[in-house]
Amino acid sequence: MPIITRATLAIGAVSAALLTCLVRFVLQWRRLAHVPGPVFASFSKGWMIRESLKGRQPISFKEVNDKYGARIPIHFSTPI
Repeated sequence: MPIITRATLAIGAVSAALLTCLVRFVLQWRRLAHVPGPVFASFSKGWMIRESLKGRQPISFKEVNDKYGARIPIHFSTPI
């Protein structure tokens, strides 16, 4: 008869939580995967933050808009 310890339960709970987060991330990303745009911008808001910190956000949006068209994904849930 197998013995289930607290460590085994903790590892199982953490693994289930990570798997759930990964599945949610992939499902949300797939909603805008067909929209062309910068790859980094399609799954993270880090691109937008980096451009804001450099003071180039409006210029970058214009450049990306000119290159990829009117709809570009800024984050997997936020097209502009």
